[in-house]
Amino acid sequence: MEKKKCEVYVRSKPHKSRCFDPKQSIEKEVAEKLREIPGVTEIWEVYGVYDIVVRVEVESISELKGFLGTGIRRVHGVRSTLTMIVVD
Repeated sequence: MEKKKCEVYVRSKPHKSRCFDPKQSIEKEVAEKLREIPGVTEIWEVYGVYDIVVRVEVESISELKGFLGTGIRRVHGVRSTLTMIVVD
């Protein structure tokens, strides 16, 4: 069976300093932690409502549910997520 492809849009928590300084960006730290999660195939840092887009491949929707709950949402610095399932 073909794997399910999904994109997860991630909002990170603001950095403690609350000033915009790319050297102090928590997004890079969060992105590095997300890269270590099995099933993550690509990551992009973006500007806008969300800070990071994560491409994921899982065997099933039930695996996706567990992946989100015990993987992405457990990473320190992740504030919230929005998941899109690719239906090509």
